[in-house]
Amino acid sequence: MNKKTALVFLFFLPILSESTENPVLWDRWYTVTVGDKAHYGYYHDRVEIKENKIFFQDHYWKNEEGFINEEHLGGLVQNNPELTPLSFNFQSKYRSTETKINGTAEGNILNIKISKSNQEYPIIRKVMPKNMIFEVFFPVWIGKHMSTLKEGKMQTFLALLEDNIEVGFSPVSGWVRKEKSDAFATKTKSQKITVNFQNSTSIWYVENTGAPVKIVNQTQRFTVEMSSEKVAKSFFSAL
Repeated sequence: MNKKTALVFLFFLPILSESTENPVLWDRWYTVTVGDKAHYGYYHDRVEIKENKIFFQDHYWKNEEGFINEEHLGGLVQNNPELTPLSFNFQSKYRSTETKINGTAEGNILNIKISKSNQEYPIIRKVMPKNMIFEVFFPVWIGKHMSTLKEGKMQTFLALLEDNIEVGFSPVSGWVRKEKSDAFATKTKSQKITVNFQNSTSIWYVENTGAPVKIVNQTQRFTVEMSSEKVAKSFFSAL
């Protein structure tokens, strides 16, 4: 997984914490613009630590072909540098079609159950390569590895896309590269990095936790911008 002067950017939100047991790494809203002005979607991310595990919740609204389609993605991993996968749950609604995908790790085996419009499919079992992460946790991975990123040096990663039915949930490799700070990075106190994943290159501005401030995808020409909940929820009407 973006430009409008009316957008409100919350660049200096503090890291939130509900309790010492379940600290919230970030709870943010984002807008997604395609090209110069097409309001494609908005989403809400919440990331928190629970009993030495990290739980990621993503709720995405997309304006596609005149329909507002929704996606929910939740993931659970160990709170370690490898972000060892434990489970994920993906649900999407596209018009009248509902897709559900559940993945559960047993050792290095990932069991994946799929249902589409109430039709159950055979369970898929995949061997998880060492250091593979769930793709939704990529920003958390950045935060975990921020101190090891070297300016101008590429660092590779391997991620599984939780909705990747077409290629049988085969993990995809990518790389990140820390870049020299620019005016936007300085203004927002963020780190500028280049990300290459799925033959697509983008510029990310991220906080030390890995929480994105802004993403500019140069290949697919879309922009993700941090926003307020109010602006995000009115994004489709603010045209």
